[in-house]
Amino acid sequence: MLQYNKKLSKRGARKFLTKVFVESCEHKLLKWFNEFKKEFNKGKPLYLPDILTVSNRMSKSGGYFSYNHKNKTTSIKISMKHWEAFGDKEVKDTLKHEMVHFWEWINFRKVGHGKNFLDMAKHVGASRHCSKLPTKMFKHVYVCPNCKYEVGTNKRYIRRHSCYFCSQGKFNSKFEMNLKEE
Repeated sequence: MLQYNKKLSKRGARKFLTKVFVESCEHKLLKWFNEFKKEFNKGKPLYLPDILTVSNRMSKSGGYFSYNHKNKTTSIKISMKHWEAFGDKEVKDTLKHEMVHFWEWINFRKVGHGKNFLDMAKHVGASRHCSKLPTKMFKHVYVCPNCKYEVGTNKRYIRRHSCYFCSQGKFNSKFEMNLKEE
């Protein structure tokens, strides 16, 4: 167990412990990145992105690759919530997925789930989508009355929403999402 200075407040200790935990996670990500980059042998070599980090704020996706045109930096972010929910195996798969996006950016200057992405993802063994977070991790859960699809969110919906799959992307009151009672 980590020891902390008694002069630190509880909040300060929590921030310190969180910082130490995040640094250990980022160290693991860096180690895995260096292991996996050997598999990307097609096209230009893969180099380390400018930012490789974990994020406590991400809850809808397992990872995120981005290129900032303004300062010309690349970043890969991995969701801490997914890490806590699914463990190292899922995070390794998500990191590979984001590395494929990074590889695609280096070689083709575009990012997506097209043919180049799918070919390289199959080559390195990365999945196309990450696992969905369990709804118990959210404050509110909405359910489709037709297909029973569940959507988790931490904010209550202010506007009415319908199931994307049943209403084909447009609002339809017949498929309005209902708040699930716990």
